This record gives sequence, C-alpha cells and structure tokens, in this order.
Amino acid sequence: MKLATTSLLVLSIAAIAPSGSAGQDPGLPGSRVASVPEISVQGLVLDSGSRAPVFQAEVALVGTGLKAMTDQAGRFVLPAVRPGAYSLRVVRVGYATVARENIGVAPGKTVDLTIEMGRIVTLLEDITVTPGAFSFMESGSGTRQTMSREDIESVPQLGEDIFRAVNRLPGLSSGDYSAHFSIRGGRHDETLILLDGLELYEPYHLKDFNEGAISIIDTQTIDGVELLTGGFAAQYGNKRSGVMNITSRTPEPDRARYSVGLSFLNARATGRGPLWEGKGSWLVSARSGYMDLVFSLINQNGLPSPRYHDAFGKLQRSFGTRHVWTLDVLHARDKYTFDAAATTGFEDSLRTRESAKSNRRNADGATG
Repeated sequence: MKLATTSLLVLSIAAIAPSGSAGQDPGLPGSRVASVPEISVQGLVLDSGSRAPVFQAEVALVGTGLKAMTDQAGRFVLPAVRPGAYSLRVVRVGYATVARENIGVAPGKTVDLTIEMGRIVTLLEDITVTPGAFSFMESGSGTRQTMSREDIESVPQLGEDIFRAVNRLPGLSSGDYSAHFSIRGGRHDETLILLDGLELYEPYHLKDFNEGAISIIDTQTIDGVELLTGGFAAQYGNKRSGVMNITSRTPEPDRARYSVGLSFLNARATGRGPLWEGKGSWLVSARSGYMDLVFSLINQNGLPSPRYHDAFGKLQRSFGTRHVWTLDVLHARDKYTFDAAATTGFEDSLRTRESAKSNRRNADGATG
C-alpha cells in the first residue's frame, strides 16, 4: 500500500513539471536571452582655425542623457551606447555650437569622430557702475572716495564742518575737539588740501584750541569733496597721506539765489547767480561765529572769548567749450580775548587779572 501511494505522487509531479524542450523561463538562472551589445562613441574636438585641441567642451547625445567633457587633448568618450541613430551636440564657451545628425551606431563597432569648432565673439551687456557716498570710483592702486554737499549736510556734526564730516570715511580718524583728521595714521600736515586746485595751508579757525576746531570753508560754497587716500599721482606733490580736493559750488544758470542761515555757533549769508547771459557766474558767501556769546550764556566767562569770520568769492567766465577763467578769493580771521581773575600765590592778597589777545588771518586767491 505504501509503494503505490509513492509512485502515484512521483507521477503527478512529473506531469506538472514543464518539459525542457519547451524552453526556460527568462527569469530563472541559466535562461538564454540574447544580449544587446553596447558600443562607445569617442572622438576628438579641434579648433577649426588653429587645429588645437578644444578643452572642456561638452559633448552630448541628444535625448539619451549621455554627456562627456573633452580632456586637455580634446578627446572624449561616451560609453555604453546602444545601436541606433543619434544626434550629437558639442558646446563650448567662445565657440559656435556644433550639431551632428544621424550618427549611426552599429553593433560591435566603435564610432570615432573628429569635430571642428569655430570661434565666435560673445558680446556682453553694458554694465553701469554708479558711485555712492562711500564707494570706490576707480580701479587700480588709487583709492578715491567722494561726498557731495548733501551728504556732508546730512552727517551729524558740530558747526556744519566739512572736515568733521569727511572723517567718517574709511581710513580716516580724528579727535573729539579738533577738525584735524589723519589718513591711515599720518600727520594732518601730510594731507594735501585743495580748493579748486588752490592749496590751502592750515584752513582752520580757532587754532589756539587744539590746533583748529572749525574749518574756514562753509558747506554752502562747495559742490563736493573728493578724497584720495593712496596711490595718487605725482602732480599732488610730496604729500604722503592723501589728497582732499574740494570743488566750489557752480551756481544755477537760470536766476540768482540768496540764502541766510543761523546755527548754534555761527551765522551765514550766501548769494549766487548767472552772469554774461549764462556764460559766467558769481558766488559770494560770508560767515561769522559768536562762540563768545555762547560761553556767556552758559556762564563760562572764565573761558577765552573767541570770534571768527570767513568770506569766499568766486567769479567764473567760459570762453567757448574748452576754456574757462575762474577767480577765487578766500579770507578768514580769528580773534579771541582772555580776561580772567588771576592769583599771585600769596594768599590772593593782591587783586590781579590775566588778559591776552590773539589775531590770526588767512587769505588766499587764485585765477585759472
């Protein structure tokens, strides 16, 4: 009984199993599926003019995702390409794009190509660089920084002072009480100060107070300030630290304008306008300081009583488009009086007083 059951089971399994002559399942090991040969596309990319290899050109078979970059010898290799017809594209900056159509890839054969690329000139869009208040205007070793009159007036400072405003530029430093500034650690006398090309020597008011507390140039008389802090040309002489070039104001050509101003330290008046039917212009400005009155109001009569004033005039006439005649006149004066109770050193048994007076003048003029 056991033998019959076993024979029946074996016969059932043999009937279910497929015959080997019917073929094998492609998914099972040992199945025989015809393999598709894979071929490489290689070649050389040359400059059409010089015949030199083109380095870093991108070679791609369109629609396959296969890409390669040429080496320093200009060669490229695209491996594992299936047989068929393809379009090839070569791209390189500075060269015209090359396209090859209907490149046939046959089984078992490597495709070797030689591609020539022609140079082209690529025009870039114009770039406009606009300087700001603290920007660098030119490339090279020279460092050029500018501030307009509006920039100077907007800077928080004492006495509407040009020199106190520019000391906030990079590379400059100054003290709290003096209008002097130093460039990159140099002395203040190592900086050349120009007004319309005229060199100014010690252009400061109140020189007895920390060698100059306020500049002698009113902000209403200038158009702007240009500061060179390094690499300036030899035309500026033997100054070591830098050049501060101040440009006086150019009046509006339509009509005359007048203005007055009053501040905590000084009062000013300015007038400007056209001349000679628009071929010329004039500018006059005067300023007077009254720090002695300020000291008396704050009950500081023991301090020196300083007064100062300055005046600036400009006359300009143009002759054609290439010639301009300009007359600049700048005058400044300082005066202070010191009068206070003194001590004799003998228990103040004698009533004594100390007094001193000082007058300083500064005048410049130039034509050009």
